Amino acid sequence: IEALQFLGLQRSTTPFLTFVGLFGFVSIVYLMIFLFLNGYKPDFLKQESNIVLLGLLINVALIIAKIVTVIQISDRPEYAAQLGYLIPMAGCSMLLAILTDAPIALFGTVILSLFIGVMTNGQLSFATVALVGGLMGVYQVSKLSQRSHLVQASIYIGLANMAVIIVMGLMWNQPMTVIGLGVLMGLVNGVLASVLTIGTLPFLESAFGITTSVKLLELSNPNHPLLKKLMLEAPGTYNHSILVGNLAEAAADAIGADSLLVRVASYF
Repeated sequence: IEALQFLGLQRSTTPFLTFVGLFGFVSIVYLMIFLFLNGYKPDFLKQESNIVLLGLLINVALIIAKIVTVIQISDRPEYAAQLGYLIPMAGCSMLLAILTDAPIALFGTVILSLFIGVMTNGQLSFATVALVGGLMGVYQVSKLSQRSHLVQASIYIGLANMAVIIVMGLMWNQPMTVIGLGVLMGLVNGVLASVLTIGTLPFLESAFGITTSVKLLELSNPNHPLLKKLMLEAPGTYNHSILVGNLAEAAADAIGADSLLVRVASYF
């Protein structure tokens, strides 16, 4: 017991200075978020709903991370620690990218990685996996044009996690069995991230009144009730709308505008 207490692994009470340090860290991080938004995204701060959305996503992601880190899968510390690779931070990154924009999602991913590093007692490998997986998720959904891209994103996130886990394991000279377990966790991480994104996105869209690219894809579906009615009752107008949508989409692509939004707007 004395040895465990000396190593800081067993404490009867948490020192007051630890809380002070943690409070200072969180304050610095949130100050960084404010300075970033105020300097680069001032319009984002003008709507209170955006702040609520950002705070909700970050804090829920951290709660999920905390739940994952307290789960014990083995009595052996080196195996139990690999569960940290299961934290699906990329899910929050993808939601931020879809519901806000890529720059905010990228900065949010960095912030979340810092928190993961603290929650895992300063483990660089877990923070690195959260960072790389989150960046890969943002990249995959930044130009989302099909629902299948969300499934594709899970594959790329899992592969990115796997590569980082292998590299970090070799760096710290971990046994191959430990690295293999970490790789498995990293692959499952990618699947969980996409499942969380797909499952929570409709609720967040409705709650905050945000029209995302996924919602636009639903509106562009020919089986949409209004488009179906237009096709049956005014086929000429329907065909005209389709042609206008194709022309507008090509023009939007040429100038770097949101081609999906332009196409759907042409339909309706």
